[in-house]
Amino acid sequence: MTHLNKWAITFPRLYELYCEDPANSDNHFNHPNVQQALQRIPPDQYLTELDSILGELDPVAWQEWKGRAAETLSVKNRSGYPFPLFESFIEARAYVFLKQQGYVNISFLNTQSKQAKKTPDLVAKNGQEQTILLEAKRIRDSDDEIEYLVSPFPKDMRKVHHGLTDAMRGKLTRTVEKARKQLFAFEGADIVRRIVFLWIRIDLQSATKETETDISGLLTEMSDDTVEIVHFIENESLL
Repeated sequence: MTHLNKWAITFPRLYELYCEDPANSDNHFNHPNVQQALQRIPPDQYLTELDSILGELDPVAWQEWKGRAAETLSVKNRSGYPFPLFESFIEARAYVFLKQQGYVNISFLNTQSKQAKKTPDLVAKNGQEQTILLEAKRIRDSDDEIEYLVSPFPKDMRKVHHGLTDAMRGKLTRTVEKARKQLFAFEGADIVRRIVFLWIRIDLQSATKETETDISGLLTEMSDDTVEIVHFIENESLL
């Protein structure tokens, strides 16, 4: 049994995604640090959770999602962080969110055409066959934070920000407005709920309870009768 087969058993859906482009050195799962995490004993908690989430997708949704994610699997970028792939993982989390809400017939909308890319990520039905739309967005680390993580100082002496910075406020506002436009680009007479699903990672120097409170307040202000905003803090354990 090869080392790849070993983690194929532990993380079957991640391995299936990996097999979409296994020989490519830029494949996210071929990165040495990722390989080390995949073969950790006991299994890495984050990867275990991620594979479990992917396992919640039904067979049709899994094929839909995998096709989308495969396009970003081996994308090389300046920082070394595969941002588009991470965003695909957030779409899978959003699918599970809708499933936990009790919705059915959940599917990913086609994003192949230029026009389709302006529409939401997911569509679902409730018990009355009414339509629910969801657009998933990931608020990632800032470029400054990525630069620090790639080449950290011997000791993090950066100033701590207690509360929402203007840059973060602007990013959240722009992201929500873009999501709103995508939600309303999808037309239908039976749409009863439009959801912006935000997965937020706060920069380490701003990872405080005050920042979390400010984020919640801003997103509450931006929600209205037409669009609901739900959000999750990825690194909440650090607050």
